[in-house]
Amino acid sequence: MSVQSDSSAALPDAMTDLEERLRSAEGSSIKSDVIARLSLLEARIDQSVRDGLPPADFAKAGPVLDGLRAARDLVAHFPTVEP
Repeated sequence: MSVQSDSSAALPDAMTDLEERLRSAEGSSIKSDVIARLSLLEARIDQSVRDGLPPADFAKAGPVLDGLRAARDLVAHFPTVEP
């Protein structure tokens, strides 16, 4: 693998389908959709925690919420192509 040092070097190939879609011309729209979906999942799990969960599920909810927040932040900061 060769690495170019100038700032105009192309980004490496996408590693995931989502990354490829975020880099497309529709990336901004896809980004908004993914963030909305992650936020909805976070809100549903957060509500379940507030409503009360069995101890085993409660113990899993924190890491799941942390993962959803991290994913949302990662997607939110992913550079997209402006139309």
